[in-house]
Amino acid sequence: MMRDELIAGNCGLLKAAGNIEAARAKGIAEHLAGWEHLTVRQAAARIQADAATIAGQAEQIAVLEGERGRLREALEPSGDTKAAYSGEFSITITEEQEDEDGEDIEVSVKWPVPWTTTKEIMAAIRARAALATSKGGKHG
Repeated sequence: MMRDELIAGNCGLLKAAGNIEAARAKGIAEHLAGWEHLTVRQAAARIQADAATIAGQAEQIAVLEGERGRLREALEPSGDTKAAYSGEFSITITEEQEDEDGEDIEVSVKWPVPWTTTKEIMAAIRARAALATSKGGKHG
């Protein structure tokens, strides 16, 4: 019984692989449709144009991957981000007090945001970005 299930499972995998190959072959065939009437020079020009398009897309992908890496690094707590963000953010608390003459004055105290809070904010941004990615780029 187990042998038959393994054979059936392998047949299913082979069929799926065949479907993928058939789809790939169909895509290539559709791309090449109409090429039979082209001269060698015209076909070469199309191939060069396709190569240029692919090279441009590869360059765009490389730029985006670099940007993604920099964003990921900027949102991951590390020694580098701690050094970069420590002291960058603060909260100012203002309260009214009386001075020695009994006059009301405002006293403001600036408090740095703790590194723990900064890490929590970074985690919230990463979670939101993951949510946006899972929903196709739209925030919920």
